[in-house]
Amino acid sequence: MPTPAASFDEIRAVAQLLPFLAGTGGDLETWVRAVQDKPEAGITHPRIVVFAATHGIAVDLLGGDGAGMAQIVEQFVSGGPVQDLAGAADSDLRLYDLALDRPTRDSRSAPAMDEAEVCRAAAYGMMAVEPGIDVLVCSALGHGADLAGRALVQALSGDEIGLESSGDGVRIAAAVARHGLLDDPLQLLAALGGPDIAALLGLILAARLARIPVVLDGAAAEAAAFVARALRTDALDHCRFSAGTAPAILATEADPPVTGVQALLGLKTLYPG
Repeated sequence: MPTPAASFDEIRAVAQLLPFLAGTGGDLETWVRAVQDKPEAGITHPRIVVFAATHGIAVDLLGGDGAGMAQIVEQFVSGGPVQDLAGAADSDLRLYDLALDRPTRDSRSAPAMDEAEVCRAAAYGMMAVEPGIDVLVCSALGHGADLAGRALVQALSGDEIGLESSGDGVRIAAAVARHGLLDDPLQLLAALGGPDIAALLGLILAARLARIPVVLDGAAAEAAAFVARALRTDALDHCRFSAGTAPAILATEADPPVTGVQALLGLKTLYPG
């Protein structure tokens, strides 16, 4: 695997190193076989990865400060439906805390991150891809991640469908209005995203290099996917999206959606190990 990215140019260079994949359309079994490119495709070591960060755009909302996000993380690790699904699928579950005590800047008034912060987080995400993993299901935790993800998707796609005229929609619109003239996907990631979205981008790229299938769940993962796709048009051939996550621009009839972490249960049925 290449040295973890230290600049936007290095992230772009990694994107150009991604191996070409053929035959990734169709059902989940066909997709897994094409991505893994092994004589006998299989899933014996799945992993669910969740990144947690604190977002300035949510500063006055639940989880908008370090203490609030720490409480959300504590509740998450204490048990719940994701842990139950991980157990049922015989999957690892890893939560990565991305400096909860250091929120990003509020993207409505300043860029959320700078280049160095994006690259450090992307490198961290790359390191979450370890040898022996058969499939990755990844997401981000908290309302701030959703806000940042939706803002980044809107800026990259220009699609305002579903954007509310109050509350979250106003926050997102204000952030996009401030930074929307940027046309580089990595600069937009810095301006509107967060370390969790940058880490998800790093994970997407590293998983492709390692030929590991990835299921992306939630708005932050969708935003990371948009950035990856902007860097290279076929960057998501090893990815599938949870139901309701991917917009039409990323989904095709040949790539039916799966259902978040529940995808592991179906994949384990196909490949019981």
